Amino acid sequence: MTKLLLLTATLMVLTSTAFAGGIGLHADVASSPCDIARGGVALKVTTLDCGTPRHLSLQGRAEGIVNGKRASLPLEVRKTTTAGVYDVAAQWPASGRWVLVFTTSRYGQNQSLIVDLGADGGFVPVSPKETSRGLFHIARTETVRGKVATARLEELLKG
Repeated sequence: MTKLLLLTATLMVLTSTAFAGGIGLHADVASSPCDIARGGVALKVTTLDCGTPRHLSLQGRAEGIVNGKRASLPLEVRKTTTAGVYDVAAQWPASGRWVLVFTTSRYGQNQSLIVDLGADGGFVPVSPKETSRGLFHIARTETVRGKVATARLEELLKG
């Protein structure tokens, strides 16, 4: 009986170690507002495999409401030479309420990241004093295991 308990405990430890980490996503504001306005790189999205940046599949889309109408736009993501890092230009309109959704997959798992933009499809100033210096950040992110439910997007867009 003691051997069985020891074996069970060992297997539980090894199983949790094998599945620890998994895949993930991270996003950062990449450019100044002037660069974003000119269609430059707006975000750097990093795909992670067990916490290590690694190029994995990455799809992105912008979900929004513009003039009271729902909109969905595919986003072009460009792989960079840095492991796991993708550039995303500002491809969504400046008007309206927008959230960006990025999804990666590996080993049959999906992981999604929702990037909640500030008012008018932009980013949020770090502080009122920093607005003139172009220091901005993402309003909020949310990680979702699997694909993002439509109901969750609708809830975020209603704000």
